Amino acid sequence: MKDFWIYTDCHAFTPQSLGTENLLNLDRKKVLELNAYSIGDNFDRKNCTPEWKESLEFEYAKHKEIFRDRFLTGNHDVMHDRYGIIKADNVLLVHGDFVWGDERSEEFRASDAYQGYGIVKQTIAWMRHIIGAFYTKSDKDKCAELAKKYMCDTLIMGHKHPAKLIDFMHNGVRIICCPRGYTKVTL
Repeated sequence: MKDFWIYTDCHAFTPQSLGTENLLNLDRKKVLELNAYSIGDNFDRKNCTPEWKESLEFEYAKHKEIFRDRFLTGNHDVMHDRYGIIKADNVLLVHGDFVWGDERSEEFRASDAYQGYGIVKQTIAWMRHIIGAFYTKSDKDKCAELAKKYMCDTLIMGHKHPAKLIDFMHNGVRIICCPRGYTKVTL
């Protein structure tokens, strides 16, 4: 059995920040000891207000350096990039916005940063928390296909903000979706 510590969707520097105290107190040694991975949207450029920009950029750069090859961007990083992957043995780690499809994912990642977090976004976040994450057959198929493409039997992702860890099998692939913050996954 192997443990993975997954940091995802903390959305630091927004009113909806979660798990940030743990995120900001890491160093490279601790990341390696924990077998930790940062899989996106831990620092939220999209919804951060301009007055927090300098602090966010400082912590983001530090975080990226600490995690290095264990770091992925998410759609709220707005880095004008494509989603990435990390392969750790037979486990594929992704942020998860690939389930939207390339066009929507890339469009969101290319949008403007530092827009703030208004009432509409607060309402959507509240509704997502109440409803929880959901998976269509298409989402499940895309997860399984991506894992198989990289010859992995397990896919770990964030992005969907479930209230608790979701773990299921689909087309021979174990799919694990982590809740916001940091989560220990034992495989």
